[in-house]
Amino acid sequence: MGGSVPHPSRAALIASFDPPDPAAAAELADRLTGYQVPAGREWAISVIAGVARQARSFSDRALPLEDCLRALSSPWARLRALRETAAHPWPMSRLWADMVRAVSGPERARPATLLATAAYLAGDQVVASIAIEIALRSTPGDHTADAIYMAIHMGLPPEALKELLGVMTE
Repeated sequence: MGGSVPHPSRAALIASFDPPDPAAAAELADRLTGYQVPAGREWAISVIAGVARQARSFSDRALPLEDCLRALSSPWARLRALRETAAHPWPMSRLWADMVRAVSGPERARPATLLATAAYLAGDQVVASIAIEIALRSTPGDHTADAIYMAIHMGLPPEALKELLGVMTE
């Protein structure tokens, strides 16, 4: 995405989203499996708001990826994440790409869906298509991923998707 080195092929771009340490990604996925936000939606929303602020500042500070992945188990946090992604697709794409690389299995679906959304809104159809494929492979039947897939593959203009997301997250 913005400022990245081009990949020699689609396969190389797809591989760039693989976890660099598969064992660590699987371990993180195991810790997240079945997790439910115990502290209520306020905690989850505040985590997403915090990482969004940090992503927008392009800080080199490490993002709390595990907390963010845990927060995404809350539907309220997912709505906040969609709102932040619609408002700031380029900086949020970096966050979601890092999260896709950090975890394996079904836990990749939510950040991959958000990455697809960010990439599509930013005009990067190739990354959007790859990310939504990752999401759908990770959790077949995920309604949000299905909706983003339809938007991408039906050719819904990015501005129309952004407007739709704005209505959904109000």
